[in-house]
Amino acid sequence: IGNAMTQNQFIPVLQVFVKIISGKESPMVLFLDDLQWADSASLDLVESLIVDSDDSSLLVIESHRENEEVSRNHPLSTHLKKLHAVTTPTA
Repeated sequence: IGNAMTQNQFIPVLQVFVKIISGKESPMVLFLDDLQWADSASLDLVESLIVDSDDSSLLVIESHRENEEVSRNHPLSTHLKKLHAVTTPTA
């Protein structure tokens, strides 16, 4: 099985797992540190948990260092732009 196919199968399983272990009575907080070192596949996984979740019992807190290692073309920059576009409320 290729990497893309494996990832496409894993993401829905992880989303179901998060829904099972978190809920209104027991919300989940996921704190991710040093995301400047994360690869694209890992950032895509986190993005899917944030964007594709219709469950408000999951809070994801992301932390990263802003330095010269994170350029405009860096996977983290792309990840943050995508999240900002889909999570920022519009008037």
